[in-house]
Amino acid sequence: MKKALYLFLFALLACNNPENRPPVNKPEYFGLRSYFQNEASRLQRLNPTVNKTVVANGKTETKDLKLRSWTKELSSFVDADINKRAWAGEFDKRLNDSTETYVSRDEKVPVKKVLIYRKNKEISGIVIIIKNHNYLYTSTDTLSYYPGKQYDVRKSQQIKLMSRKRYRITGIF
Repeated sequence: MKKALYLFLFALLACNNPENRPPVNKPEYFGLRSYFQNEASRLQRLNPTVNKTVVANGKTETKDLKLRSWTKELSSFVDADINKRAWAGEFDKRLNDSTETYVSRDEKVPVKKVLIYRKNKEISGIVIIIKNHNYLYTSTDTLSYYPGKQYDVRKSQQIKLMSRKRYRITGIF
């Protein structure tokens, strides 16, 4: 009995040894989730006034605001993260001096394209295109973010037998 207890403790300690743990996987693609979580934290600290415009159903409303939750405001960008385990290997990556592009190979993956623009190696803009389609419903989202300048969320939805709906949210810092 004592021998079994020692073997159990040895096995338990061996499993907790950092050398025996599998390596943490590095994200395969650009880390949208971490980038926008960091941006939300940064903007929460800075607390900038945002000139926010919402256009829905042909009506426009504009206000200057201090946003309470940048995490909530940027959640659409975080949700578009392309490093989901199920999507591993589903994107083609192209690089040049100023643009990093990811294009989905699988029609079932809703994030179709991610463009990361750089100027002097710093991110100057991110554009994300998301499309969902089934027999009853089609939607297209275009998310744009320009650090320190503005963000833009455009959505178009078409539900069968109903008129197309479009809305846009723009925030200018």
